[in-house]
Amino acid sequence: MHSRIHYSINSFVDLTWKYEQRDNFKPEGLWYAFNNDWSNYCHSFCEERSLQNIHKFKLDIEMEKMIVLDNPGKVISLYRDNKNPADNPLTDMDWQKVKEKYAGIEIINYDDLYPGPGFFDGSDDYFYCSWWLSRWSINSGCIWDLSIIKSVEWIDAVTT
Repeated sequence: MHSRIHYSINSFVDLTWKYEQRDNFKPEGLWYAFNNDWSNYCHSFCEERSLQNIHKFKLDIEMEKMIVLDNPGKVISLYRDNKNPADNPLTDMDWQKVKEKYAGIEIINYDDLYPGPGFFDGSDDYFYCSWWLSRWSINSGCIWDLSIIKSVEWIDAVTT
């Protein structure tokens, strides 16, 4: 079972915050990773201080309103249905359009979904889809409608 872990510099999670989507690489929202995936990623690829003075929270969420991307077909379908009409690879997903359908997004099996360039068939949709997906780095999720969060449990604070 995967635990959804949110890391924050704050000692609490404000569930009243409203997120607005804009043209960006990733959606705006409350981000989480599974188990220790973010901590492991930071220890491998980030500066050590990125995990200093950080609070960890376990999230319990209603999954019915989330879109879960766990196979290449779902990733491609989401992209094709919600690609930015400007066809700008830097803002390739229309996150406002995604927000209108879902409360958040979750990527599972990232290493299987994005093994690297050449995974998709070479069409423009596949190219931009892999470009968008490459920015996630790990199994994780983002919630922009915080009403689907059933509970938040403070776990720990990393202070060193």
